[in-house]
Amino acid sequence: MCIPEMNNRAAERLAFEVQLRHALERQEFVVYYQAKVNVANRKLIGAEALIRWNHPQSGLLYPGNFIGIAEESGLIVPIGQWVMEEVCRQNQAWLRSGLDCVPISVNLSAVQFRNKSLVNSLRRLLQETGLPPELLEVELTESCIIQGSESMIETLQNLKRLGLHLSIDDF
Repeated sequence: MCIPEMNNRAAERLAFEVQLRHALERQEFVVYYQAKVNVANRKLIGAEALIRWNHPQSGLLYPGNFIGIAEESGLIVPIGQWVMEEVCRQNQAWLRSGLDCVPISVNLSAVQFRNKSLVNSLRRLLQETGLPPELLEVELTESCIIQGSESMIETLQNLKRLGLHLSIDDF
């Protein structure tokens, strides 16, 4: 691999990272909700929050196009915080409008899960929005759980103490 090609890739990655920062500032992210249905009785039992990036030039981008760079750059933490805020606000709005609400699950990456302010941030968010904690589910990837450090176990226990549902994604 030649140096100019490596420089081009590094420049493209940096430009994409800058675009991600701008996307957060310009509110270009959007959350879609995928229903979780009990197939036996066809009842809605929950939903999963799925982030998309409404990119000004490229259109709607799926997480596979940007989450990796967001994790590497540390932007996954503020992006993840935005998703949590959006989900809590939306579910609380549905609750206030009289709808029967179901838990909404939000995926957390290993980077987000290791963030020391995660539990306090979620506690504050639940207090600010007034969303009952049982209406928020935190999904962790299998790789997060496998690491199994004491701080990870403590974080899981603290999330459970908040009253949140916990689940393992990609298991």
